[in-house]
Amino acid sequence: MVKHPKHRKHKPRAQLVRCVHILDGRVVLDLSEKLPVPQSLWIGEHPDVWERMHRHDAFSAWFGCAVDASTLITQGEHAYREAAFRHISLAQKARDLVLGYEDVMRALTLKQLDCVIIATDAGASDASKIRAHTAHASIACHSFGTRATLGAAVGRHAQVFLGVRSGAFAEKIDYYIQRNTRFMLHLSL
Repeated sequence: MVKHPKHRKHKPRAQLVRCVHILDGRVVLDLSEKLPVPQSLWIGEHPDVWERMHRHDAFSAWFGCAVDASTLITQGEHAYREAAFRHISLAQKARDLVLGYEDVMRALTLKQLDCVIIATDAGASDASKIRAHTAHASIACHSFGTRATLGAAVGRHAQVFLGVRSGAFAEKIDYYIQRNTRFMLHLSL
């Protein structure tokens, strides 16, 4: 049995991001983890890790070419945001979304939701009531997107409150929103 040094910690794959050096010389994020490349680097998502890698120019040292860490971070934030919106649209098509304040509150009361999304420009009093219900029921609740972007994702003019019924869609949407939020923390580099 191989013992790893104590200073080396192995993280679950869900907390890591894969950076790859593709054939045209660029370094990109492989969010699907499927690019067949000989040289890749797995990095933890914590902002301190990215800040240290950026400060010490570790990306360039690892890949042997100039790498702009802020471009990688922006790329990841955009990709995860788009994936979250794509899965929200899929949940809408599968009729697994509950739309609007009253319907979300009713579904929360009946314990039919696995995830709730509140627009970042939602009214404070209604948003706090939804958050209180989700906290009491231990349901994931995210502030994500604006009224317009959430509305566009579900094919409406504007949408403030969304509830996700399906466990599979709720898990995926929750995953992508959390990853997007972590990458947004990195944007200050």
